[in-house]
Amino acid sequence: MKRFLQRHLPTRLSAYGHVLTSHLPLPVRRLPHAAHLIVTWSCNLKCGGCGAWQRALEEELSAAQWEEVFSQIPSLDIVKIIGGEPFARTDIAAVVNGIRRAVDPMVLQLVTNGTLTEQIVAFAQDHAWPNLHLRVSLDGLGNTHDRARGVPGTFDQTMATLTALAALRQRRDFQLAVNFTLTDDSLPDMRDLIDRCRTLGVDVVPGFKVR
Repeated sequence: MKRFLQRHLPTRLSAYGHVLTSHLPLPVRRLPHAAHLIVTWSCNLKCGGCGAWQRALEEELSAAQWEEVFSQIPSLDIVKIIGGEPFARTDIAAVVNGIRRAVDPMVLQLVTNGTLTEQIVAFAQDHAWPNLHLRVSLDGLGNTHDRARGVPGTFDQTMATLTALAALRQRRDFQLAVNFTLTDDSLPDMRDLIDRCRTLGVDVVPGFKVR
């Protein structure tokens, strides 16, 4: 495997954060291969496990400024965009396109709460490409999810977005999955949620809160 990577991927030897570097020159070993990017603290929900919605809004970097930042770290293979809610930015497409021009990552993951349906589906329609990974966050079914997100009706809106994205994926080439946070409240819903997402052809990726 190592010989294969040396021969075919001499400058990009990362796979989801695990980097083979023993044979690389020291300067190359120090280059980052993955980045998490908070593009905004703005959010339309009031999740109990996140304080983003309680923060005072601050001036944010423009899309052009983010492109300049990423042009200085062209070694990145994986970029994960989070918030707040990334789609609260009206220029999120410009941010993503700037990152693509600067580093062209093998994986660009965009995590969303899925409630801004029109903006999210329009983005996927206009900017889909094989390396785009849209992750829609769900923390249970119905009231379980709504309690976690602090706004009634959130589950139904997020499922509407997920359903629309699953249908769009039949025509546009991008990756789609659900991020599912395991808690005492959400665990009883996990099996039914997985089954419901499976009918849409969408995988569920469980995870834990990290404080």
